[in-house]
Amino acid sequence: MALAPRDSQELHHADPDVARALIAASVFAEDDAPVSLGTLTLWDHQREAVVRLRAAIDEFGGALLADEVGLGKTYVALALAARYRAPVVVAPAALRSMWNGAFMAASLRLQWISLESLSRGSSPVQTPDLVILDEAHHARNPATRRYRSLAALCEHAHLLLLSATPIHNARRDLVALLSLFLGAQAAAASDAMLARIIVRRTRVALSADRSLPVVSAPVALPIGDDVTTPKRILALPPPLPPEGAGSADALVAFTLIRQWASSVGALRGAVRRRTGRARALIDTLVAGRLPSRAEIDAWVIGEDAQQLAFAELLAPHDRSPLTRRSSSIADMLRVARTHEQALHDLDRSLGNGIGADADRAAALRRVLDAHPDEKVLAFSQFADTVGAYWRLLQRIRGACALTAEGARVAGGNVSRTEAIARFSPLSNGARQPRAADDVRLLLTTDLLSEGVNLQDASVVVHLDLPWTAARIEQRVGRLARAGSRHARVSVYTMSPPASSEVVLEIERRLHEKIAAATAAVGAPASHFPGQPGADPSISPPAASEALRAAIRCWPRASRPESSVPHGIRFAAVCARRNGWIALLGSANGERLVAALDDRIADDAALLAEVASLAGGVQATGCFVATTAEALAALRRWLDAERAATLAGVPDIVVARYRRSSYARLAGLESAPRTRRVALDTMAGQARRLSATRMGAEREQRLRAAAEERETEQWLRRVTSLAPPGQDRATNGRDDEAPIALLLLVRP
Repeated sequence: MALAPRDSQELHHADPDVARALIAASVFAEDDAPVSLGTLTLWDHQREAVVRLRAAIDEFGGALLADEVGLGKTYVALALAARYRAPVVVAPAALRSMWNGAFMAASLRLQWISLESLSRGSSPVQTPDLVILDEAHHARNPATRRYRSLAALCEHAHLLLLSATPIHNARRDLVALLSLFLGAQAAAASDAMLARIIVRRTRVALSADRSLPVVSAPVALPIGDDVTTPKRILALPPPLPPEGAGSADALVAFTLIRQWASSVGALRGAVRRRTGRARALIDTLVAGRLPSRAEIDAWVIGEDAQQLAFAELLAPHDRSPLTRRSSSIADMLRVARTHEQALHDLDRSLGNGIGADADRAAALRRVLDAHPDEKVLAFSQFADTVGAYWRLLQRIRGACALTAEGARVAGGNVSRTEAIARFSPLSNGARQPRAADDVRLLLTTDLLSEGVNLQDASVVVHLDLPWTAARIEQRVGRLARAGSRHARVSVYTMSPPASSEVVLEIERRLHEKIAAATAAVGAPASHFPGQPGADPSISPPAASEALRAAIRCWPRASRPESSVPHGIRFAAVCARRNGWIALLGSANGERLVAALDDRIADDAALLAEVASLAGGVQATGCFVATTAEALAALRRWLDAERAATLAGVPDIVVARYRRSSYARLAGLESAPRTRRVALDTMAGQARRLSATRMGAEREQRLRAAAEERETEQWLRRVTSLAPPGQDRATNGRDDEAPIALLLLVRP
């Protein structure tokens, strides 16, 4: 990045408070966010998020709001949407009623489309100018139709991602989400860029701003072990895979042990369903056909996995029958029958299962006894586990079990809405139930881990450990939310049996996923027993918050004072180490760069570290020579950065497009004069496209356009990708950004 003209920039000494005020003003943009929307009132941290996200969207075309669960991301999104002409909300179908209520409260009309409908290829009636993607982690797989439909929806729209848990497994989850508006550049995004794109605040950091419940350290609930059952599972003979399926013996054992680690009831349900599939497979083999997995699933119905009769009549007639060699059919039948008999023996060995699951239910009873006046929310991955606990605890007053099939209380079945209203009436605007109808213990699957307000409760129990730390965060987030009446949320975890832990390594897998999420986004708010400390390396969003915290108490200056024509202000303060903070100003905004010892960077972590040193008193002495040395180092760093940008390092796809397109554009000089005017116009648009940032959809279209052999047709396809007023600069800044200020920190 070149500096406009260097020899004309004179040095002007400034008071340190003036320098700090100018730096603070560059970080804290002017607050023009609305205080209220309809009947909603925005809190200070929500209004601050609106300002920051708006700036990020203007610069990059999109942003991610990853605040911890319960801090009001929905209201922030609505405040942003109020300035757009045709905003659309994309979210899981289960959240539609929640969003409709928010629309009405904010007096806004937004179009709605479910993630599930995108998976089916549906699209909104009108073209949106803002897409709000709630629970964005559900769209983290680029290989799905859902992702491709979403990319097409966002092609010419700004994008706001909402997710407290954008990373479920690895950093690639975050890259996939950001690629929707950054394209290939998401994979190479610098920490400085991520710090501007991602806004993430924690409950602890915002506790002074708003009373939020504190989440206690989780307490492990030890249960007895059973070394026999996992050995029997691992000893199961391999199943005969259906047609088109590979070997599944390892996956079968892995899945069954995972369910046993949750409850004996979950294992029994899985074994019986698998036994039903094995019987369906045997019936078809006897008829001389090998069915597909989809056919077996279609034939097996009901809780007891009853298979339909005459399976051979339902198998497609266009499928070739098995070879009529008796040895081939006999071998397959022997494998299938051996596996079916082993499953039957395993089921019988479980007995009634009351012993093992009774220990788990007794542990949950102790939690209820420890919190006699509080409501308890207990989560499991498996509906069979919820059913097992329900059978043992249904006589407890105020118990309720809720799964995808509905809700059950002592008096019979109730609707999901009624169960939630009885359990958490205040947070859902429902009437207080009668004492006889009040729900104190809610046993549920992860069906309720997203999109519902359950902050009437203050105790959460993990009946099993999910495969992602994000799910743990979402479970606790149903309770630890803004508006809770409780000062503390207590957390309990049903520890997996030691035998299952040896095979599944549940906790180790969770540790790895937490480490990946911590490095990219920030440490999770909810933990579990045995979790190691967070990586000392700070995430870009956390570093951004640290920078804002370091300078929040600095004085502020109005922006008109932030530049001195043809000059650079400098000041020096006392500190423990050598460094500086530079403020660069341009028409596209302001930028900070920092140095500490021999390192120069624009990432928030270094800026926060230097800012924490820059609050001292004015240093005495003449620092003109030191300032000149710092400016020279800064200019070398900026020149190197600009060279990398021109080489296409930050954006691989655009760089490839630039190299190939320039060669094709050069050939237009030989075109007929009658076509030159039109071609030159399109060529100019094609050249401008090389300086724009593209999302995943436009990048895909650009690759497809490159396959056009005829140059004019290629130009038409390329120029159609850049509608007027929709393009975004590749780096978001002017090529020339004069240095406005240098604040030195000196020992």
